[in-house]
Amino acid sequence: IIAPTSAQVTIIDDNNVTIGFEKQNYQVSKHQGSIPLKIQVLQGTLGRTVLLHVKTRDGSAIASENYISIDYHLPAMNFSVYELTVDVSIVVNELAQDDKVFSVEVSLISPSSRVIIAPTSAQVTIIDD
Repeated sequence: IIAPTSAQVTIIDDNNVTIGFEKQNYQVSKHQGSIPLKIQVLQGTLGRTVLLHVKTRDGSAIASENYISIDYHLPAMNFSVYELTVDVSIVVNELAQDDKVFSVEVSLISPSSRVIIAPTSAQVTIIDD
């Protein structure tokens, strides 16, 4: 006797994915013009599309005076796009100043219990050289 000839299989996706900045601290010369910051899958395999939002936040560096602020949605990350680069423009001036600091934050647009953002921010130091 042969019974049953088929069976139902349920695959449970229990893998958490961690997305965050490649580094938590970046440095850029104020004469460099811009700084690229990488956001990437740090752990796990991304099996679904993830939408992220990125924005800058003033510290001792002030938007428009020391850098150009950003506040926008990033292109989708998925199984084939596991790294994105965010460029922040640096305001070039000839004033002698102390080094200045600002941060860049990333967050999920649609929160997911399977996707963790860590680290959620990166600090950028503008070096006055």
